[in-house]
Amino acid sequence: MALDVTLKVGQEQKELPLGIRNNNPGNLRPYEGELYAGSSDIKNNFIVFDTAENGLRGLARDIQTKVNRKLNTIDSLTKVYAPEGENPTESYINTVVSNMNSLGYDINKNTDITDLIKNDNFLKDYMKSKMKMELGAEYENYYSDEKILESIRDSKVDKKGPTKKELELKLRQ
Repeated sequence: MALDVTLKVGQEQKELPLGIRNNNPGNLRPYEGELYAGSSDIKNNFIVFDTAENGLRGLARDIQTKVNRKLNTIDSLTKVYAPEGENPTESYINTVVSNMNSLGYDINKNTDITDLIKNDNFLKDYMKSKMKMELGAEYENYYSDEKILESIRDSKVDKKGPTKKELELKLRQ
């Protein structure tokens, strides 16, 4: 299930956004406890995944977990993903809501998305809207819808990942 990444002529790997270089399109940060399957490194306080698929899978699981823990609006989710002081949080929220509404959803920043997130297509569209903010608009379609949907389906299967402590110990060896 490897992702075929083809660079444009003259484009170098370092020009790609950090989230793509780290196979972490959601720019997920490490936390105490078990990390996501495929977590292989930590660089600049971001998880590095072994494959893009595992990074997409991790993002899907992270969103689902946060929504199930009552961070169930675009507003509350975004304030965790893009905290004030590090990001233009209100602009991020408004852009995600606008993107989702342009795709046919009738939501606002305070809509409870607990039930919506159970729909794979809604989750895919939310992930793409979030990645558009994290990676830049020119990378909005970097990952195919099919690849994202595969990763969402895979996110519903329990797979063990290393704990942050286990990964840090492994990296020191």
